[in-house]
Amino acid sequence: MKRSMIILAMLMLPLPAAVGSEEGIAKGIWLLDRCSENRESSQSMLNWTECVYYLNGLIDGYHLMRNMHTEWGTPVYDKDGGMCIQFPKSMTIGQMAGTVVHYLEKYPEQLQEPATMAAYNAFSDTFSCRE
Repeated sequence: MKRSMIILAMLMLPLPAAVGSEEGIAKGIWLLDRCSENRESSQSMLNWTECVYYLNGLIDGYHLMRNMHTEWGTPVYDKDGGMCIQFPKSMTIGQMAGTVVHYLEKYPEQLQEPATMAAYNAFSDTFSCRE
């Protein structure tokens, strides 16, 4: 349990490069900028790496929430009333970032949303468990 709390606390730490927005949280525009990098220079590779780590952290946090249980053994996550994403087992880093880029280009209104919600919406739209 202590290990889960440490992991959860680490996931909540702000990303230093993401603190460029007004409220100090990353927005969808930041995510689009980082995830659509061409990776031809060291700076663009650094930006791409920020995208990958950010998205991996979000996905890990999602899986953590789905697998956490209370001390009484009941799930913290309610599948019927909450999020329902089924990530492909063989999803590559490129597909993960590409999913977000494609979604944000299709729905530009998401660019001003927090990056966490923009990415969640992209994954939920693409990999939904629901019909």
